[in-house]
This record gives sequence, C-alpha cells and structure tokens, in this order.
Amino acid sequence: MWEAILQGLILGLSTGPLCLAYCGPVFVPFIMAEERRAGRIARVIGELALGRLLAYLAFGVTVGYLGMWLEGPVLQRAVGVALIALSLLMVLYVVLRGWPHLRLCHRVNERYLRFPFLFGLLTGINICPPFLLAISSALGLGDVLRGVLLFGAFFLGTSAYLVLLFPLGYLGRWPSIRIVSWMTALLSSLFFFVMGLVRLVT
Repeated sequence: MWEAILQGLILGLSTGPLCLAYCGPVFVPFIMAEERRAGRIARVIGELALGRLLAYLAFGVTVGYLGMWLEGPVLQRAVGVALIALSLLMVLYVVLRGWPHLRLCHRVNERYLRFPFLFGLLTGINICPPFLLAISSALGLGDVLRGVLLFGAFFLGTSAYLVLLFPLGYLGRWPSIRIVSWMTALLSSLFFFVMGLVRLVT
C-alpha cells in the first residue's frame, strides 16, 4: 500500500512541470480570463484541483479493476469524448464571458455551471505522458485500492505546481489581457476538438 503511495507521489512530483505544460493551454487562458481577487483566484485553483482529483481517482478505480483491457480502443474513445467536451466547454466559457448581454449568458452562469471544476475534471482525463506513466504503474499493481492510492498520490505530486498559476490570476485585471486569453482559449478549444476527433476515428 505504501509502495503505491510513494510511487505515485514521486511520479507526480517528477513529472508535474510537464503535466502543467500539457494542461497549460486550458489553465493559463482560463486563470487570466477574468478580474479576480486573491481569494477568488485561490478558490478557482482549488476547484481545478478538485476536478482533477476526481478524474484521477476514477481512473485509479478503473485501471485497478479493468487492468489491461483499458489500454485498448475503449480508452481512446473515452479520451476522445472528454477532449471534445473540453473544447466545447472552453467555447461556451468564452461566449459567456465575452458576450454577457446575450440571452444565453443570462440563463447559464456559474451558479449552474462550475467552470473551474469541469475544466479540472476534463483535463484530468487528458492523456499526457505523465498520465500514461501513472496508468502503466497502476496496471502493474492489479488492485483497485492500490490503483486509487497511486493516482491520489500522483494528484498530490502534480498539484504542487498549480501554485504557479496564482500570480497569473492578477493579470486578468487588464482588459487587453482578458481579450488575449479568450482568443487563446478559442484556439486551444480548436486544438482539443481536433485531438478528440482523431481519437474517435482512429
């Protein structure tokens, strides 16, 4: 049990910067897209982390239970759907923030749609090299509890680097930065949409 925790923690700490780089096209534009105070920035980062945690724990259970079967087309399809959902969520977020006067924006707001949590959840399913390493390690354990512990520790290791996002939250006070972040988010959404389609059709 402790071996799984230590393995996940070391893996998360060692690959955390690379993991953050892969999620950067989502996290960086989002964290700079609004004017927020320190407490709000911390809350947003916390919700991102919570979404990632739930995604990691779900993968830990699935990998530990299903074993090698998860490496086949099922995983590719699941990731493809998650990436497309992530791209559409990014577009929706930009529309709601960029054109708040639209009728849709009045009906859909953060009381009903928790963007930070959903972004964290969907990026937590994004298959990047560090995540693949975690999957490979969990497959070797062949146990649900150990798989959950490994992914939970992996989350703790990688989340240590989310603190680096905090200073970026203050950049949202300038309207020009917010506009650039919205444009970047739209470009990122196109990238993730294409990646999702590729995984679904191959």
